[in-house]
Amino acid sequence: MQCSLQNEDSGFSSDTELWRRIPPDKYTFDDNLGRLRPKSYAFTDSDDSPMSVTVAEFYLNSGLTLEDYFDRFKEDRYGLASITVGLIKELNLELELDRHDDDPGHAVVIGKKSRGIRRRMAEESVWVVKPDST
Repeated sequence: MQCSLQNEDSGFSSDTELWRRIPPDKYTFDDNLGRLRPKSYAFTDSDDSPMSVTVAEFYLNSGLTLEDYFDRFKEDRYGLASITVGLIKELNLELELDRHDDDPGHAVVIGKKSRGIRRRMAEESVWVVKPDST
């Protein structure tokens, strides 16, 4: 299912949360913000596909929990950051649902992610699960 977020009828409210898993090498303490945040390159496309996210409400409404989400990965020191559909709209990006059996909220964010756009996503993200930075 493809939903262009340029279209106000996309069905997603601006405050819909999009989760992004953040590995240990992709977060840092930001002195200017006074907090731990993902690095901008945590919001890049992979070599073979657009940046993946999970639409939180779809995932949770399927009966799965946040614990189920992390159980799929079995990796320590990962964090989970959230950005909003409103930010994606503002950055002129698109969201395409790409549901998987183990992630019914899986989606991809399509569009050019310049350094400035990635930095904006990093700075405006909030932690759903703060990483263990030790």
